[in-house]
Amino acid sequence: MSMPHNFADDPNSFPGPPAKSSNTTVILIAIAIIGGTLMLICGGVIFGVVMTVRQAQQDFEIVMNDQQWQTADDVPFQDYSRFVTEGRYSEALESVNVALESNPDSAFLRNNKAWLLATCPDDAVRDGKLAIEHATKACELSNWINAMFLDTLAAAYAETGDFESAVKWQKEAIRLDNGAFAQDFQKRLRLFKAGKPYREGVPPYQDMGDEPLSDESPVEAEFTDPAQPEATEPTTTDEATPQQDTEQP
Repeated sequence: MSMPHNFADDPNSFPGPPAKSSNTTVILIAIAIIGGTLMLICGGVIFGVVMTVRQAQQDFEIVMNDQQWQTADDVPFQDYSRFVTEGRYSEALESVNVALESNPDSAFLRNNKAWLLATCPDDAVRDGKLAIEHATKACELSNWINAMFLDTLAAAYAETGDFESAVKWQKEAIRLDNGAFAQDFQKRLRLFKAGKPYREGVPPYQDMGDEPLSDESPVEAEFTDPAQPEATEPTTTDEATPQQDTEQP
């Protein structure tokens, strides 16, 4: 009589799928979490690098656009500079207006016009409100990172009598400056803190070495006044006349 075949006793029998270990499951979950975290970190780093490169590219394009009018339209720029140097401010303003018609998004041109409107010694040319408008546009086009444009914005606010805003933007210009115009920026800051506008009529990038504080002349006069009491010639003549009168008899 044959006995039933027992698969458990057969070394060739298929024992069935092995039981899953709980430890293996935990390890797999941990690996998946760590991998996902690393992917997120790498993705963030890559995103940051891409954004940095894009920002650098934008800053470079801004700088190139600022110089576009000066390099591509050298003749109009020379005319503008010559008019300003010769004190022909109305003609200088007209030249920059003509250039802006063909290139309205030039931060360089906007800054030039704003500077002239804010600091020109000719009362007929100055327009503080319009200067703020063009200076603000120049700062917007340059992402508010150009120290010279912020310096112009400060001068524009000073022209309107808003010295609080003038001091604010002048400090920001000083913060962003690389040291090239530190002395001139500091002079204007002291001027705005004293409640006085700036007058020059020359673009800050062209002739910022000139002494801007012409209002200091009254201060110099105060140092010359004390010397005047020492010249007491009338007193000596008065003393001499009585002596001559007494000697005549």
